[in-house]
Amino acid sequence: MNYHLPYRWQIHKGTDWEDVTNMEEIEKTYCDPKEDRSSSIDFLSMRSGRHRVRRLSTASSAVKPPEYVLTTEWMWFWKGEGGVWIEYGHPNVKGVRSTTTSSDLELVYIINANAVIPFNAGDQYYTINFQEMNQRNILFGTKRDVRRRPKYLSPEDVKSQRGRYQIY
Repeated sequence: MNYHLPYRWQIHKGTDWEDVTNMEEIEKTYCDPKEDRSSSIDFLSMRSGRHRVRRLSTASSAVKPPEYVLTTEWMWFWKGEGGVWIEYGHPNVKGVRSTTTSSDLELVYIINANAVIPFNAGDQYYTINFQEMNQRNILFGTKRDVRRRPKYLSPEDVKSQRGRYQIY
């Protein structure tokens, strides 16, 4: 993707894709796993009213080609008790961590977006289904939502990262 940011939000109007005007605001909202929508875009359906929306991004940091300065770091979350989103590999409210991390999940997802991944957290065993974007407790059968969201990079962060790799 050839653009000054590692992401680009576009809306399909008629026959063309057009950049949205409030791209940074939308991106910041999208990066928060608890958000289903911005002021104008439904992230679950990727629509704005009757128009389709898309998010273009740089390559995943999980498979970073050496010539890429900016990549997208994807974070994976599950919806815990009380609706709190918890990143994989981080402790939940009880201090229990999953045996898999965001980077583990991202690598598998890049290889096979249809995979079902087993893992455990404490003494509980689960599977993550990428197609359904949920995790299921093996013993009880309960399902929880899963979300894959990028780590937010402000335009200032982007300038800083690009500046570190400038050749003089």
